[in-house]
Amino acid sequence: ASLAEALRTLAPDAVVVSGTVRGAFGATAAKLRKIALDAPLFVAGAAADEAVARRVRGTLLAGDPVVAAETLARVRHPQ
Repeated sequence: ASLAEALRTLAPDAVVVSGTVRGAFGATAAKLRKIALDAPLFVAGAAADEAVARRVRGTLLAGDPVVAAETLARVRHPQ
C-alpha cells in the first residue's frame, strides 16, 4: 500500500516522513505535496531541513524526539 492509500484509509491527524540520506525527499516531493493537502505533513531526519519542508509544503521536525513529540501533540490538541 502507498502512503496516499494509507492516508485515505486511516485519516490520520498528521503524517510524518523521515529520511536519513540528503536528497531522499527529492524524488518524492510532488507526491508529498499531495499528501500535505489532506493532512499536516512533517519531515524529519538528516534528509530534512527547512528547504525540504517548504518544497513539500510540510513542517520540519527538528531536534530531539521529545521536542518532536511535543510538536505533534500540539497538532492533535491545539491550545
